Amino acid sequence: MIFSALNRCCTDEAFIRRLQKGIDFLKHSDFSNMAAGRYELDEDMYFLVQQYTTKSCEQAKFEAHRRYADIQYIVSGQEWMDCCELADAVELTPFDELKDCGKYSAKGTVNSFQVRAGQFAVFLPQDCHKPSYHPDNEPASSVVKVVLKIRI
Repeated sequence: MIFSALNRCCTDEAFIRRLQKGIDFLKHSDFSNMAAGRYELDEDMYFLVQQYTTKSCEQAKFEAHRRYADIQYIVSGQEWMDCCELADAVELTPFDELKDCGKYSAKGTVNSFQVRAGQFAVFLPQDCHKPSYHPDNEPASSVVKVVLKIRI
């Protein structure tokens, strides 16, 4: 599932090819015994293997990127993610160009969804997203996640 507005959707053919390459990589890779860390794929893509326990909704923060899109793929466990348009967010800290990351607070409509093992979400630079949390009425979950970063 990619959730977006057609007027905001990336139509760059080179990016679409990289997105397909990234999905194929995730589909045909076994991450079950891979150590947490950063792994380079090529000049346009790298991925992070992350292992953590989900945070409370209040502890999780919205973030956005400028140079990379994210494919956030859950290997094991489950978590909730929120997404809103970057135009409907307020910057909390100055954007960190080195980390390609800014922290935000949502002020507009927020879409929330659960992502389980075997599922993924794609976030583009115009998307502000808040991953890695569990609702207050659910217990924390141990998660192994791969975040594939694709250059825009």
